[in-house]
Amino acid sequence: MKERSERTLVHLRDLPIWDRAPFEKLGREYRSLRDYLAAKKLSEPQAHDDAAVRLVASGVEDGLERLYGMALQGNAEAALALVLRVERGVVLLKEAASKRPEIFRDIAHGQSCWPILYSDHPEEREQFAALIQRLEVGKTAEINTMKPPGKDSARTRRWSQKEDATRVVVQLIGQIGFMQPWAELLKPLLDDGDGTAKEILEHVRGELPAYAGKTLLECADLGDLRPHSIGRYVEVIWKMLCHACAGHPERVVEFRKLAVRGAQRNWHSFDLYRVRNNMKTTAEVLARLRVAVGGGNGPTLERAIRTELKKIIRIRLESMVNPAQS
Repeated sequence: MKERSERTLVHLRDLPIWDRAPFEKLGREYRSLRDYLAAKKLSEPQAHDDAAVRLVASGVEDGLERLYGMALQGNAEAALALVLRVERGVVLLKEAASKRPEIFRDIAHGQSCWPILYSDHPEEREQFAALIQRLEVGKTAEINTMKPPGKDSARTRRWSQKEDATRVVVQLIGQIGFMQPWAELLKPLLDDGDGTAKEILEHVRGELPAYAGKTLLECADLGDLRPHSIGRYVEVIWKMLCHACAGHPERVVEFRKLAVRGAQRNWHSFDLYRVRNNMKTTAEVLARLRVAVGGGNGPTLERAIRTELKKIIRIRLESMVNPAQS
């Protein structure tokens, strides 16, 4: 019985959540649709400027992606062109942001990262660092990357993607970002019974991994990641994770370890001293954990692990959301 149970366990690396290609493809399709709609609006004077900007931006992006694809196929000329075009873009961005900081500052506040150009020259590195400070990059970004000044406790340190749970949350948030525009576009049309929207929905779901397609429309109601929307994000991320784990996230080895550590910290009935000193194997720890949460009359071990894992997801989201957001 024990051997059969162990065979059902899986590792985090084996989950189907790490492939970004389907989501990036979906993002390109959405941008193409958006640019098509923008082109149709060019005849409207009030929409001319925004539509023209989108078309120019789309052309630049398409060109870079084509160079990227050619470089991956071994084309050295394309690789050099990609380097030079990106370098030129970053230099232009630096100059524009230096000359018109009032335009770029608000943009920078909402970004958790900013393009810079690495240089061997210390003076150039200092110029970019000074610009980042002037723009206050990440000040109101959804994802908190800033460490509060003058504080050094564990709770105020920046979250790290070295942690298994954080890597999963960051990965799924990124995937939600690709799905949200489609969900926000399709859900109102579907509510109105639009037949074409149903066909598009099936196409989009077909492009996505099954675990993501099942939660696509739920992304329409998420809104931006803010303190007040964490609960909605927890529910969608949890559903995506459950679908990716065939309904059993508690069978992921790394999640089991996280949940056990969480139980050790949070359940007063758990004798942590005895675990550290008298129990040498994971099996013994899990057996003691079952007793701690009520044994045969209380929650099952699997349910206890799922409860702790969901708490961990919420804690990770809370640590990532910028407290400046409201």
